[in-house]
Amino acid sequence: MTNLHEFWPWQPRLIPIPSVFHSLEKGGPFESCLQCGRNLLLAEQYMIERVFKGPEPIVEYAMCSLCVEEASCELSPESLKKVREHFLENVDPQARMERLRPLLDEDDASPWLDECLFTGTPVTDCRERQICGWFEGDQLRLDYAPFMLSGKAVEGIVDQLSEQTRGWMQDFVGDNFGLPSEFVDNPDLMPLLI
Repeated sequence: MTNLHEFWPWQPRLIPIPSVFHSLEKGGPFESCLQCGRNLLLAEQYMIERVFKGPEPIVEYAMCSLCVEEASCELSPESLKKVREHFLENVDPQARMERLRPLLDEDDASPWLDECLFTGTPVTDCRERQICGWFEGDQLRLDYAPFMLSGKAVEGIVDQLSEQTRGWMQDFVGDNFGLPSEFVDNPDLMPLLI
């Protein structure tokens, strides 16, 4: 929803995809785009988002950058503006850069995921959480992403969304994951396509 890479001035570093971003269904890396079915190893870039309740992922998907861009067009301009403002009010990109820059030489993504991007809540204190990352082939990009959002942070983001955008997101969840309405009405568990 917002271009996180504009806040990270260094070139991304690529590392092997950590198992936290592996598909539970596949038992390994995601292979195809949720929307178009494109082979992700051939995609220029793609995103993986996983939603956890407790230790278990309850929603997970991978989407090529073309489909992410297409999906982003479904979000209302009002929602995009409000989410961007919410991000700028709640995230200190400079502090994140200072914390993570010394770790760029390591092949470990866990420091990027160990606390909520918005609230700073440790992952161990987040019953509901989401992780998101950007990938190239069989590699994870270490730059501003990957990141983790606590359920509270996701709820704050969802509060910024227009009714039009919420409706589209509920349809996205229902169409792609076959989840009942009580799930999609729970804002802290809704995939965000950030």
